[in-house]
Amino acid sequence: MTDSHEQHALALFVGDDLPVFRGTSYDDHVEAWQALDLSGQRHQWALASIAASLERHLGGRPIKGMEPGLTDLQRFAHDVRCSTRWLQMLAKTYRTFAPTELRKPASAVLALSFRHHLLAATLTHTPEEAVQALERAHDDELSTRELHEALKPRPAGAGTTIDRSTVPWSAVPPDVTVDGLMRRLWQAVQTGCGCPTGPAGSGGCPVCQVWQRMIDW
Repeated sequence: MTDSHEQHALALFVGDDLPVFRGTSYDDHVEAWQALDLSGQRHQWALASIAASLERHLGGRPIKGMEPGLTDLQRFAHDVRCSTRWLQMLAKTYRTFAPTELRKPASAVLALSFRHHLLAATLTHTPEEAVQALERAHDDELSTRELHEALKPRPAGAGTTIDRSTVPWSAVPPDVTVDGLMRRLWQAVQTGCGCPTGPAGSGGCPVCQVWQRMIDW
């Protein structure tokens, strides 16, 4: 979309406080949405460029006259009211996809949202892996939520199927409901049930016996 399209779309807004859209046709709505979305993507990349520049030039320097250990990056985060972590994520995203000698993906892949790029950059280990993640998101038409789900680290044992028939239900007193048992198990996890042997011991109360079997899974 050209700058003239963007200017035309923005001209359809009036108001000094909350903007009021005065377009009437379907095309007015489509063009205005696309123009603002593109402008927003450029805005995010511009912020990422600032973060990368700040990190490159000032990120590790202590500030004179300030408390020990405080860096310019931390001061900047305070002044612009965002977290240092967010600045670091923006900077990493920019560095990952800044012009380099790396193989560049197709323009359609690069046209994915800034959020796609941020997830690819921060949830992978190398620029090559980030490019591959973007290509996958493009080819499989992944939303940012789906891309995050595909890239996020998995805890050890995730996806393991549990054989629930191995739970020693016979050790549970008949007057304890399933909900009550789960509450007691959770309390055992949090604070221990007070049994002399404890959840990690041998024997113990019925709650500890069930919990020990769950640990053994």
